[in-house]
Amino acid sequence: MPPITMTPTRPRCGSQTCLPHQTCETFMSEKYCADTCNANGPCKQKQICQLKTVQCVRAPCPPLAECLGESCKVSKIQRLEQPNNCTRARTLKLKTCSGLCRSGHSCKPKSHRERLYNFRNTCTGKKEKLPVILHKKCSCQEDTVDSQKPMNGMMDMMG
Repeated sequence: MPPITMTPTRPRCGSQTCLPHQTCETFMSEKYCADTCNANGPCKQKQICQLKTVQCVRAPCPPLAECLGESCKVSKIQRLEQPNNCTRARTLKLKTCSGLCRSGHSCKPKSHRERLYNFRNTCTGKKEKLPVILHKKCSCQEDTVDSQKPMNGMMDMMG
């Protein structure tokens, strides 16, 4: 005889049973299941869960969970650059990383290159070639937090 396995039962919410990514909410004594973007969410591993506002005829009208793909990519932007106090600011067409990544990840450069741009040095009046970093490839990378090093450096300067 095969072993009996118990599947966990989901709690009831009024007349319905909520999905793992939903919570049971109450609106004017009416119970309903509301989507969330929690760890049990409806999205696959490399998707981003976003709550989307919907229009409805009668309340309650909770937002619905929507799964989006990661969209980290190189974007062309125009940005005002001023490498230091002695250079005249200049608007450059740059390539930078931007887009949407799942929780705990950020859109960061996978590879980059430096390009030299001409800037006028307002202190000396001469033209200077100064490097500006351009992003070539981007990807969603895990966020890392190393908050101790900057603080220690700041303490050394103060102490």
